[in-house]
Amino acid sequence: MKKSWNVNLKKHFKKGQTTISDRSKAFLVVICFLLFLGFYFYRNLDANLKGFYDSRSFRGDIQITGFSWTRPNAGPDVNFIYSETVEGKKISIPLKKSVRFKHLVMPYSNKIDLAENLGIENTYDDFDRAYLPIIEKGFEFSTERIELEAELDKKINEYSAFSGSWIEISLSPVKKRGNNYFSLMKQYENSIPNSELKILGGWYDVSYSSFIESGDIYVKIISPENISRFKESEYDFKSVLKDYLVIKSLPDGWYGLFDDGKQVSETVEIRNGKVRG
Repeated sequence: MKKSWNVNLKKHFKKGQTTISDRSKAFLVVICFLLFLGFYFYRNLDANLKGFYDSRSFRGDIQITGFSWTRPNAGPDVNFIYSETVEGKKISIPLKKSVRFKHLVMPYSNKIDLAENLGIENTYDDFDRAYLPIIEKGFEFSTERIELEAELDKKINEYSAFSGSWIEISLSPVKKRGNNYFSLMKQYENSIPNSELKILGGWYDVSYSSFIESGDIYVKIISPENISRFKESEYDFKSVLKDYLVIKSLPDGWYGLFDDGKQVSETVEIRNGKVRG
């Protein structure tokens, strides 16, 4: 019976024809190879990101979250989170960096990014995306910013149009890569000893006074109690600031009125104690 079954089975397959099992095995081999290749690329990319930041004194954790292709004339980007514990609280900074083929096929070596390592301002190939958010996070913890916020909180609430408001200050979203950023990098390069022992690679400890002194800041006036008053009044935010500056003073910078996390006014620039435009 067994011999007859084998003979009948062979009749169903012509010469060179494979069984379903053989095809499945071939498909499985291809899938396994692609998975292995993907894992190999991912591991090298992860090592390159960690090595890149670690060699520049950033000791936090890096977690890849995905990929994007947002710039039409450039290659893909890797999206990742840089996390570090600051003042007992874990902070996470979303970043992006260009992906190059060498980052996928080669383990990390500082020589891979040698061309980008010729100066502190050239350390990161995508300054605004892979570097600037770390500087801005350092500014959030600066004593200069905290002191100025407290001072402006008090001054703003003395004016009836802004009573019940509070202030949040950040680095200006209007000016990127200005002189202040490069002077700050020079300060970082020359003035911070043992940056490898510092929080956020040393950016937690630098002085941001130059930003405040030159008005390279963005001041959010958060005023939920007064939004309806602004809408009903003939005066817009810009006019109210002009009236305020007649009797009080405000530091130079860009100002915006916010409610529920959204800007509800135009951005107003103050220079030399006066509203521009």
